[in-house]
Amino acid sequence: MASPTSVAVLCVEGKALVTDRVPVALTKALQRARLAAKPIATAEDVLGAELLVVASREYVDVVAEALHHAGVFSALRRRLSSGDATLLVGSALALLATRDATTPTAQLLELVPATLTPTSASVGADAASASALDDGATSASAAGAVPCLTHGFHHVQGDPGAAVIRADGLAVFRMVPPAPVLLSAPLGWKASVAWTGQQSRTAFVCALERGRVVGCAYHPELSAGFGTTIIKRWARPPISVPASTPTPATRQLLQMLRVDATGTLSDQPLDGHGVDGIVLLGSTGVDGAALHQALAHLAESASVPIYVGPVSDTATAEKLCQLASCCLTPAASVTEGWDVLFRIGLAAPLVQAASDFALLQDPTKYTGGVFVLQELVNDAPAAMTSSLCVIVGEAIDSSRKTWPAATENAQAVVVEAVQASAKEALFYGEAGNVCLSKPGPTHDSLNNQSVVPEIRLQGGVAFVGAAQEPMPLTQAVTKLSVFGEVIIIDHDGPESLPMLAEAYKIGRCRVGGLVTQDPDVLVDMLNDGAASVILDNPDDHLPRDRVVVRRQLVEVDRVWLTEQGVPFVDDVKGLADKCTAVQVVFLGPDGKGTVAPDVAFLSSCFKQLKGTKVQLIIEGVVSAPMVRHLDRIGIESQVFASEALSLAAAVAAPIISDRSDGLLCTVVCDERGVTLGFVYSSAESIAAAIDHGRGVYQSRSRGLWFKGDTSGAHQDLLQIKYDCDRDCLLFVVRQHGQGFCHRNQHTCFGPARGLGKLLSTLQDRLANAPEGSYTKRLFDDEKLLNSKIIEEAIELTEAESQRHIAEEAADVLYFAMTRCVKAGVDLKAIEGVLDERGLKVKRRPGNAKPDFIKKHVQG
Repeated sequence: MASPTSVAVLCVEGKALVTDRVPVALTKALQRARLAAKPIATAEDVLGAELLVVASREYVDVVAEALHHAGVFSALRRRLSSGDATLLVGSALALLATRDATTPTAQLLELVPATLTPTSASVGADAASASALDDGATSASAAGAVPCLTHGFHHVQGDPGAAVIRADGLAVFRMVPPAPVLLSAPLGWKASVAWTGQQSRTAFVCALERGRVVGCAYHPELSAGFGTTIIKRWARPPISVPASTPTPATRQLLQMLRVDATGTLSDQPLDGHGVDGIVLLGSTGVDGAALHQALAHLAESASVPIYVGPVSDTATAEKLCQLASCCLTPAASVTEGWDVLFRIGLAAPLVQAASDFALLQDPTKYTGGVFVLQELVNDAPAAMTSSLCVIVGEAIDSSRKTWPAATENAQAVVVEAVQASAKEALFYGEAGNVCLSKPGPTHDSLNNQSVVPEIRLQGGVAFVGAAQEPMPLTQAVTKLSVFGEVIIIDHDGPESLPMLAEAYKIGRCRVGGLVTQDPDVLVDMLNDGAASVILDNPDDHLPRDRVVVRRQLVEVDRVWLTEQGVPFVDDVKGLADKCTAVQVVFLGPDGKGTVAPDVAFLSSCFKQLKGTKVQLIIEGVVSAPMVRHLDRIGIESQVFASEALSLAAAVAAPIISDRSDGLLCTVVCDERGVTLGFVYSSAESIAAAIDHGRGVYQSRSRGLWFKGDTSGAHQDLLQIKYDCDRDCLLFVVRQHGQGFCHRNQHTCFGPARGLGKLLSTLQDRLANAPEGSYTKRLFDDEKLLNSKIIEEAIELTEAESQRHIAEEAADVLYFAMTRCVKAGVDLKAIEGVLDERGLKVKRRPGNAKPDFIKKHVQG
C-alpha cells in the first residue's frame, strides 16, 4: 500500500502558531483519510505545500492575529488567491470573510465578500429555511444574531453541485459563542449549511468551496465518516461530480465500554464494524489512571473517535484528551476552566449525566453536547434534543421496541452491547455515518471470496433464491459461478450424483447435504471434481484441503458452544489438521431455529484462531452490512438470495472506494487471465453486469456502459473477483468481436502475443484464410495434420539443447492448436481439463501403452 500523502498544517492554539505538533484529533482525522500531518511555521512552507490545512478552535480575530505575528498571513492570502489546495478547519473558515461584526478591527483575508454575524446567547430564535442559501442569497436568519451554537450534533445540507462538500450528513461542532458565522453563500462559492434540532431550521454557512479551496467549520474527527469523506474529497478531487449523492446519515451509533478499577474493558471493542465512535465510561470509583490505561490500549488501534469519562477536573481532561477525542463530565464540573479547554481544542466535554436540565439549557453556563442516561431521557425537555445523545443499556433488543421514545429525536445513540440481540442492533441498526475502519480483510485472513452463493438441490432441480423459479443445476451453477465457488446443499441423496458430476465441469462446487452422508461416495465425488465436501464430522481418509466441517452453535451462559458442549474456538483448533474450513450456523434458544450470526463473537474467535489456517464460513447471512462486517474480519458469508439480500448487493457490500466520486477501479481480463483494459464500476453497474451476465461498467461521462452495444465487441461475464484490500475489482470475461480496445485490438495494452496470438490467428484462418495458406491446408487435410502432430512430437523427444527443445515444443503447440481450433476447442477448455485433473484423488499409473512403445519407440 502506498505511503500516506503528506499534508502541511498551520494550527493556532491560544494566541500562537503551534510549530512542534499537530493536535491529536486533527491528526487522527487526517490519518483516516490516509494523510500524514506535518506542522509548518514559515511563509515559504505555506506557499510551497502541495496540500495545506489551516485549523483552529480560537476566535477568528485571535487566529488572524496569530498568523500575522508568525509572518504567514500574507503568504496564506496569496496561496488562497491562487486557488492552491487548502482546507480551512474550524474557525479558520471565518478567516475568508471581509469583516467580523464582533471585532471590526480584526484584519481578515477578505476573500469572501461577506460580514461575519455574531451568535446569540439565547435559544430558539426565529427559524428560516436552509434551502434559501443559494448563490447570492440574502440572510437566512431573522435580523440580529443567530442562536447559540453548541458543541453537539448538527444537520448539514450540502450543495449538490459541489465536488467536495456536496453531501448531506451529520456533523459535530466545537464552537464557542459568540463565535461569528456567515449567514449567506457568497457569490462564486459553493456552500453547505447547518442547523440544530429536528424542527429548527435556523441555518448558518458551515462549509465553503471554490476549486481546491475548501473550508468547514465542523470538527472532522468527531464527525466520523462524514468529516473524513470531506477530507478525502478535498485531498483527491473527483474528475466529475455524480448526479446523485448517497442518502445522508441521520444519526451516529456509538458503542459504550465500561472500565473497571484495573483498566479492563467490559467487552470487545467493535471498532471497524459499523460504529461511529466508542464511549469509554469508568465504573463507580474508577480514577483517571485506570481510564488512561484503558484509553491508551484502545487508542493504539482505534479508527473511530473515543469519548471518555466521567472526568471532573481539567488536569485529568487535558491528559486524557491527548489520546481521546472528547471528555464526558458531570454538569456540575463545567466551569470557566473548562471553557479554556474547549477553546484550545484539548477537550470538548459532553455532560454524562444530569437532572438539572435548566442548567444545561442556559448557554451562559454550558454550551456542550449532552449525554443523558436512559432513566432521565424521557424527562429531558424537547428543546434539548438538538444535541441529545442517549445511553441505552442491555434492555435494548434488535426490534428496538424497548428504546425510549426520546431516542427518535436523538442525534446519536449509545448502546452497551452486552447481549447478542443488542449487538445485532448495534451492527445492523440505523448506523449514522460510513464505517471508517481499514478496508478489506485482515492480513491473517484466508477469504479471497467474500460471498459464497448457496444452491439448494431438491427434486432434481436447483433453487438459487427464496423468490427464484427452480432451474437445472447446470444452469444454476453457470449463473452463480460469477461469484467464485458455490455451495450446493443436496436434499435428494445418492441419485443426485450424476447431476452433480456435470455441475463440477462448469464451476467449483462445495457440496453438502444428504449426498455426503454416505462415506462410500465421498472419494468418488472429489475425484469427479467437487471442490470440497461439507461434513458433520471429518474423514481422515480425505485430503484436508478438500474438507469443510459444519458446526451448529448454541449459546450457554453467554458462551457459544458446539452441540457437544465444546467451546467453539477449542473445537476449531482440534479440527485444524483435518479440514480447510468450518461452516457455522447459530441456533436459537434450546437449539431451535436459527438466529443472526454473532459478529462480535466471531471477531474474537478469528483473533484466537490465528495460525490455524482454518477458514470460517457463516450460514444465515441476511444483510449487506453483515456481509461487509464479516469480510472485514476475514470470514466468508454463505448467502441464499432473498428479497432482503440479493446476490448483487451481497457481492458489492465489501467493496470500498477511496475515490471522491465513489467509483471502483476495475481490471478486465479474458478467460486466460490476459489483461484487456481498465475501467470503473459502481454498485449499479455491478448489479447490471450480474443481472445481464455480461460486461457492464460505469462510464464517468455517460453513466452505465454496456460493453459492445455500439461496437459489437460484447463480453460474457464469467467471474467477478476482489483484490486483497477490496478497493479494486477484476472482471473475467469472454471477449467477442474485434477485441476490448477501441482500436480494434484484443487488449488496450497492444496486440496479443504468444499462445493468445496463435489462437486468434488460427481462429481467423479457419474463417478467412488467404489463398495459399498452409494453416488452411492443415484444416482441410486431416491426414496431413495428424502426421505433423506425431512427427513434431517425436522430434521434441529427440531435441537436446534448450533452444531446440523450445522450437520443437512450439511446433507441437502450433499443430496441436490447429487440431483444437478445427474441432472448436479453445485454450480455456484445455485449461479447464487440466484444472479438473488437478482435483483427482485417485491416480492412474500413467504407464505408456505397449502398442505405442512397439510402434513409435522400438520400431
